[in-house]
Amino acid sequence: MQPSERDAAQDRMVHAVTYDGVEVVRYDRAGKWYLEGRFARVPTTLNGAVQTAIKNSGDIRLGLPGGGRFDALVRRLRGF
Repeated sequence: MQPSERDAAQDRMVHAVTYDGVEVVRYDRAGKWYLEGRFARVPTTLNGAVQTAIKNSGDIRLGLPGGGRFDALVRRLRGF
């Protein structure tokens, strides 16, 4: 693995995976959220990331680095 590939892998954090395999991803350096599927990478907002995770989630991962606001919104919308 090249150094740039290693850095990119450490920069990317998957906070949720939907039932159809779309990943809700945050890139730490840029602080940006994306919905990433097999064929597309679509930029989204924090609210869009949370809504996608809640409506379509097979797996929401709380407590990950860089996800404090995401976690808080998920908890608030889910009522816990």
